[in-house]
Amino acid sequence: MEPKVKFVNVSKTYNFHKKQSDKLLDLLSIRKKTKQFSALRDISFEVKEGESIGVIGINGSGKSTLSNLLAQVVEPTKGKVQIDGESSLIAISAGLNNNLTGYENIELKCLMLGLRKEEIHRITPSIIDFADIGDFMYQPVKNYSSGMKSRLGFSISIHTNPDVLIVDEALSVGDQTFYQKCINKMEEFKKQGKTIFFISHSISQIRSFCDRVLWLHFGEIKQFGDKKQVLKEYKEFIEWFNSLSEKEKKDYRSTMLQEQFDPQEFFRGKTRSSKKRNKKDPLFQIKRTLQILFICILLLTSTLFMFVDLDMYKEASKDNNQMDNKVESNEQTINKEINKNGIVIGNPARVYSDIELRKTGSTISFGTPVLVIEETGNLYRIKNDHVSGYVNLEEIKLLEKNIEINKLFLEDILVFTPNTFSAAYSFYIAHLGMPYMDVKSSLRGLTGESVNDTGKKIQYYDGENIGIIFDENDFAESIIVSNINIEDPFLNDLLTLASIKNGEEVYLILINGYEVIINLHDKKMILKPM
Repeated sequence: MEPKVKFVNVSKTYNFHKKQSDKLLDLLSIRKKTKQFSALRDISFEVKEGESIGVIGINGSGKSTLSNLLAQVVEPTKGKVQIDGESSLIAISAGLNNNLTGYENIELKCLMLGLRKEEIHRITPSIIDFADIGDFMYQPVKNYSSGMKSRLGFSISIHTNPDVLIVDEALSVGDQTFYQKCINKMEEFKKQGKTIFFISHSISQIRSFCDRVLWLHFGEIKQFGDKKQVLKEYKEFIEWFNSLSEKEKKDYRSTMLQEQFDPQEFFRGKTRSSKKRNKKDPLFQIKRTLQILFICILLLTSTLFMFVDLDMYKEASKDNNQMDNKVESNEQTINKEINKNGIVIGNPARVYSDIELRKTGSTISFGTPVLVIEETGNLYRIKNDHVSGYVNLEEIKLLEKNIEINKLFLEDILVFTPNTFSAAYSFYIAHLGMPYMDVKSSLRGLTGESVNDTGKKIQYYDGENIGIIFDENDFAESIIVSNINIEDPFLNDLLTLASIKNGEEVYLILINGYEVIINLHDKKMILKPM
């Protein structure tokens, strides 16, 4: 019988870069290879259908990396991972969007796992009943305790009926009643022939539930076999480790971790002496020639931009003269206290860090709410959580009352968007709130990356029809959809509901749960959760 899960010489490494430019230098091979950390090193094992495998090891042994490989969240650096069927990872808040309610997360996570809406509606009552978090089901997940997140995540995962279930410390934060409920459910899965990986620090939990035990130790398999024998030796190791002084523990960890920072490039199978380059090697000569050619192109490009900057000098001088005129008028004006809410109607608005308008602090997007502190001549002094400074009056609209939210749902306004987005919008929305690298590893088909006018990173998918915009902390904050049908009759009707607009090209509409920005000139729509 073929194994349900098979790892063959699997390794996972991570490169340590001090700055972004180091990645490019590594790619071009014009510097020494950066430091590599081997989270897992050459591990192999097989698991049969219906087995329950306990995974143990002290912190830093690679358990979470193993769980991500099992869930196919990340790819191995080396080796082969073979999983027969669908896998589902249960970890605290794994796959949950903090900005959405628990109820909304049920639908989104189930859609991501390939369930149809009819099936989702059928199992949702069971998910809610099992999670048992009451009215919090209709509150944003960011307001949940770690125990509530675990309950919801576990409930969703077990009701999607996966073939391989990975439980990564998800039961460590729940109460005893919920823990027993989860164990009972996993026992049902075992009887159905499901394969389960149970990752825990609790020896008693592993002993009572699992068939075999895999002991990871600083990236390698220490033992894998009968649970009684493995747990006996692991317990002896833990007792020995706990008997050490704090300094001895630290020294031991440092020694073990140093072996994972492999100076002889474990994955290349080379020693330091074998890495010395032979300058007479034709391949080396070709590679070095290409590197020099690339550097020359960079130098020529930089020189070209210098001449372009000279041509722009006159325009810059004109702008400076205009700023000087504004300064003179501002210095003659008394500050007027405002202290009202406002919204940016510039597309985007330029924010200056000083009243003389000589230092550009940043730019701020159309539709961004701000607090208008005071008026000085033809300037407003504004601030929000991310920026503060001076903005021209025409870039800000003062709000006398809250903007009205229209009684429309996201599904109602997708008719003018490309089919590639409208058919899978829930999948893309599920990635909002996730870190930059998590989005990049989760979504398939990355076609480009850039930085917008306000300095925010964007990842593009589907031939740049769909983009994920990231905030200042590199978390996904909004989605940009290109090539919308601006001739669609519904879109024209929707624009009449706009609360804010910039001329006749950029509009802001609030619907249930989302800010919607329509840019007719660029044929783009931006969606941002409120």
